[in-house]
Parts: sequence; structure tokens; C-alpha cells
Amino acid sequence: MARVVFLSLALSALSGCSILFQPSENFYDAGPSDGSVDVEIDAPEDAPADTPTDTVDGDVGADADPCPAPVMPSDCSNPACDGRECNSDEGCRCVFGFARELYCEAGEDNDGDGLFDCDDPDCAGDASCCGEGEVVGSSESWRQSSFDTFGSAPTIDEGEESIQFARSEVGVAILRRCAVVEGGVTADVRFTLTTEECETEPCDFAEWGFSPLNTDSSGRFESEIAVRVDHDGKVRLLRGGRTIWESSVNLPNGSHQIQLSIQPDAIGSATFAVTGRVIPTGGGTTETFTLPGEIPRANLISDSGCSTLGAGLFFGMMGRGEAIELRESSVVRSDCANPNQFGFQLALSADELGLVESNSEPNTPAAWASESLGTAHYSESSEPSEPNIIYVAASNEQVELGPTVPIGFALGKSEFDGSSWVSVDADIATGGALPWAGGNPPSCVLSSCPDGTPRSIVDPIEFQSSVYVAQEEVPGSGTYVLGRYNADGTGDFVEFTLPAIENCESQRDPFPVANGADKELYFTCVPDVGAPSIHVGTLVGSSTNLVNERLLISGARDPSVLRRELDGETNYRLWYLVNADGDHEVHVSTATIDVASALAATDLAPLGANPVLRSRSPAFSSVCGSGVSCTIWGFTATERSGASGGIFGAVTLRMASALGREYQIVVVDQDWSF
Repeated sequence: MARVVFLSLALSALSGCSILFQPSENFYDAGPSDGSVDVEIDAPEDAPADTPTDTVDGDVGADADPCPAPVMPSDCSNPACDGRECNSDEGCRCVFGFARELYCEAGEDNDGDGLFDCDDPDCAGDASCCGEGEVVGSSESWRQSSFDTFGSAPTIDEGEESIQFARSEVGVAILRRCAVVEGGVTADVRFTLTTEECETEPCDFAEWGFSPLNTDSSGRFESEIAVRVDHDGKVRLLRGGRTIWESSVNLPNGSHQIQLSIQPDAIGSATFAVTGRVIPTGGGTTETFTLPGEIPRANLISDSGCSTLGAGLFFGMMGRGEAIELRESSVVRSDCANPNQFGFQLALSADELGLVESNSEPNTPAAWASESLGTAHYSESSEPSEPNIIYVAASNEQVELGPTVPIGFALGKSEFDGSSWVSVDADIATGGALPWAGGNPPSCVLSSCPDGTPRSIVDPIEFQSSVYVAQEEVPGSGTYVLGRYNADGTGDFVEFTLPAIENCESQRDPFPVANGADKELYFTCVPDVGAPSIHVGTLVGSSTNLVNERLLISGARDPSVLRRELDGETNYRLWYLVNADGDHEVHVSTATIDVASALAATDLAPLGANPVLRSRSPAFSSVCGSGVSCTIWGFTATERSGASGGIFGAVTLRMASALGREYQIVVVDQDWSF
């Protein structure tokens, strides 16, 4: 039986590191777009009705086809092709400039990216790619902007989350975002009943349920499965408009709750079962109902109805009169909890993190600026009284200067005070003021630094009252060692003693994980020449000596690890960055070993769905919009606090746009868990 975890998501939110370079290296973003211009051509007011109007790409011409047919996956970079099918068998569609796989059980690579079916991240939300224990639910609150309304349009009170129907005629409200129901779907509706006499038809009623169709031509909602409550408190279960169950007693006036659930026996099942409960919240007997027999999958699911989301159902309501007011309701759909499913949480610039300090002295650079952002680590508080925290490495210089001049980074620390992010001062290696740790200014390219050249500090992660970092061994050398500072801002840098590692000039990206009384320390080995690699060793007790060091992954960097002991076995989820033509992709490998064993490279198996996150992922669509080229500059993952599973990911994005290069820290999340 798959484990189900419910995550609340408001519909309004729907509308899912290291700098990874040495200062001597020259990093750059992809260049700007090709400069083409979209031109909208409108026909003159006196033009004949059949005068063509076209949107063309850099070419003003009434007869020009902005997206020539047949559309191929490579054509999706043309904005005019957005929304078009991109091969002859309709197996992919152009979405936000990229080709997206549509069919995940066809055994084909429809979008031409070399990935078949469930190996393609585009299939992350397709339940045919779900495995055991990979089902979650997400509830969607009602909002006026989330519904299409027909007939005598009902009143949707967003503040009260209630829906009232007019008396004159039947009104309909249909949720625009259909529910992908391969894994099941539940409607949980609370309502208030005011019994009224009904001597002549039509009488008051309210009905809600699911349909594979949006509306019919008359605007009515023709549900396949629905619950109906009449003015007298009678509750009925309907299939295709026909009563197949009714309550034994009529509900009295007051508040009540009805749950309607459509669930498959197993993921990908050909049949679905319908169950439900009528719960009088003011007291009384709870009634349960079960639809006799099972509903064939084909009767419930319409591929065309949810064409961009996958097969599913629409949730809708219709009613008349004031006897039944729907309120405090939600639709819960079961989706794949898949490592590709990242949801967007928030995006913060250096200004919003409080990392910029103005300098009033004329002709001098800002003491604490944000020309470059590197590693970020997001820590969600489990206590309402405690703030969420972001640590981030930052510099007051762009990294392009790195080939000739060492670029220094220092650490910023920001806390969420309930309304905004504010910087936190500390007294580590700075004599107070900003930054939290490191030199002030954090780079000395354009000015002489006080008290000599400061060391560059990068890659922060908070763990067990310490902040683990990589710090330059010698100021300006670009060679890093691993160590920690106290998280309360006191004390000196404590360096870890690492064994001699062949072809490892410096170490970066420390990521500690508890292992009983000891700590496993994952880190990146950066060679003088060649690709980086991920290693792991053990810090025994309070010792700073790293022992049992071993290589895990070659050609990768920036490890983030979840470790969980279950039934005598240790389960690992290891996230890391892989260079992909100048961008970085987030990949995941997993391992399951005996508790007493040490994780080895041979134990790790990369996911077939890799990469799980890339700069074109939907989680970044609100940040990496039209005309903005994004690069993943860094990534760290931490387990969500107070949740039964899932992670938060802190992503450093570098963006090249018409405004130049800028950085943002984007926090994403996912429900994938053990």
C-alpha cells in the first residue's frame, strides 16, 4: 500500500550551493538571446474580415507563419511555437520554450531529448511512473480566480471560503485546474444547511463532484460522480445524474461535512472505487457509502480534458438557492511524489536578504555588497517563535575578474522576522558589523582591505550549533580547507584535519550528516586540473580528524545527503551537481546498505529520472522568464522541518538579461521521501 502524505497548497500560489569554481577560473553565463523581436500585426479597422493577422519572429509580413509546420522539438525555442504539438504523433508539446514529453507509457522519446518515458523529467507527475510509497496529496483552497462560472454565477467569498448560489436559476462553478487522478482524488466539502419549506418546484439544492468533461454546451456541469444535498437535508450519491445511494436520515440545520473519494486499487489500475462519509459536525451519526461495483478507468478519465497536465477529472459544483452554503472546502488529488517534482517557495535577491550595506564615503566601494552570490543554505525553523534562516556566500565583485585577481567571498546570515528578511551581524573575523563571517569588504579587488587581505569563506551549512564552511588556506590562494564556526557567532575557525587525498588541491562544499555519536562529512575534492569528485569521511565524536575517507562520485560536486535507518538498513539519498554545457544540473543517487556498513561508490545507483532539477524546470518559471537566461550556480538540500518527508532546496541562480548579470536565491521544495 502506498503511503499518502497530505500537503496544503493554496491555489493562489500555483497562478519545486557552491559557486563551484576556484577564483582563478573564468566562469561565464550563456550569451543573451538572438535578439529577435516579436511583432503583433493588427488588421486595419476597415480591412476585410478575412485579412490575415500574424505574430512573426523578427519579420513583419502578413502572410508569414510565425511557427512553420511541421513543428519539431528544436523549434520550441521560438516563442511563436509555444503550446504547439512538436512532432507528427502529438507526443510532445512546446511549453515555455522547451519540448515537453506528453506520453509516458509509449516506449518512445517523443521530445527528442534522449530520455524515454519515466526516465524523462517531464513525466515526473505522471502516475504511471509512480513506485511504491511515492504518492502524496495536495489540497487546493477555493479562490474566485480559480473557477469558471456559468448560469446564475454563484458568489465566491474568498475571505470566508464559501460559495452561495442565487435563487433565480442554476449556477455552476468549475475548478479550472483539473485533478490528475491516476493516484486517486478526494473532495472534502463542509457546508451549512438552512432547512426551508419548498412547496413548489424548483427547490434549493447543491451538488458537487467530478467529471471528465469541463462543461457541456449549455454550461451545465455533467458529473460522472457527485454528491447532492437538497433543501430538506437529504444526501444522495449520483452517478451520471442517477441516484445510486441516499442517506437514511435527513441532515438537520447546521454545519456538516461530506468526503467523496475516488481511488484506484493500485497505481495504474483499470478500475476505480468510490467511497464517502457524511459527517454531521454538530453531532449525530456518521454515514458511510460505497458505490456498488467499480468504475472503469475509461469512464472517469479524459486525456483531452487535462491535456497539459495528464489524464484527470474536473471538480465542479452547481446549485440553486440559499438553503445550502458551501464553505471551507478542498480538493485533494494524489500525485507522484517524485524527485523531479519541485515546487516554488520563494526567490530572494541580495537586497531582500539584507546583504547590501551602503557606504557613505565618497569614491569608495560598498563595504558589504552583492555582486556575486554563491552557496546558500536554507534552514526552516520547527518552532513558530524561531526565525527561518538563510546563510549565503557573497562578494562585492563579479567572478569574471577571477582569472587575474583573487575574488574574496564572505558569509551573510539573514533571518525572517515574520514580514521580511533582515541581516544578522556577528563578531567572527570581522570585528563586528557585516558580514557575518569573513572580510569586510568581502573582496579587495578595488580597495585595500583593513588588517590585510581577508580569507575567502564559502559553502556554509548550519548543523548542530555549528556552521560548516570552506575557507581559504592562505589569503588569496584559492585553495580551501574545511572547518566550522560556532553558529552563535562566537569563537574562531576550527579546521578539520583531512588525510592526504591524491589529486585534491582543495576541499569545498562540506555537508555533515549525523551517524549516531559521529558525523559523516561529505565534501567536494577540487583538483588543480580535471573534474571534481565527491568524497565522504567520518568525524568521530568531537574530533576534528577525518577518518575512513573514500571516493563516492567522480565528475560531480556539491553533495547534499539524507540518511535514514529503516528496518536494519541505512537508506541514502545523495543530491549533487553535474556540469552540463556550462549550466549545472541537479542529480540524485540512492543506496541501501546494512546499518553497520560504510557507504561505498559501488552502492550508489543514479536515478533514471536524472537530472531532477535544471534551470529550465517549471519551479523557476516565475524567475527565469522571457528574455532571461538562467544558470544554476549552486544547490543545497535539507530535510523539511516538521514534515514526514521531503526536502527544501536552496538554489543559487545566476541570470543574464538586458539588465546585466544578477543573482537570486530560490527556495524550492519537494515531497519525495523515504
